[in-house]
Amino acid sequence: MVNITGQLWKKPEFTDVKYLKQRVKAIERGEYNSKATLNNAMPKTFKFSKKLAEYRHANTFELSEHLMNIAGMQRRIACQGDFANRRWNPHDPVAHPSLFFRRDG
Repeated sequence: MVNITGQLWKKPEFTDVKYLKQRVKAIERGEYNSKATLNNAMPKTFKFSKKLAEYRHANTFELSEHLMNIAGMQRRIACQGDFANRRWNPHDPVAHPSLFFRRDG
């Protein structure tokens, strides 16, 4: 903390700073036994980032499969009118004109 001495210490703008400094010193001495005391233990979520990375890695497989499925769908939609796809449709007049344009006789 910043050392505030002399005339600054007596100004009313620094009453909150004085109170905070006194409170911090009291906490460091252990005068407060509540939950407001300093806790230097390892946080409960310290190893959480490692688990997040594992979950992210597990979800990349599903995401890549999903993107490949979408790419395949888009590819099939794009080549919908190709002759290679139309010949499998027996009711298509472009691929099978002889079935639809027969002469009576």
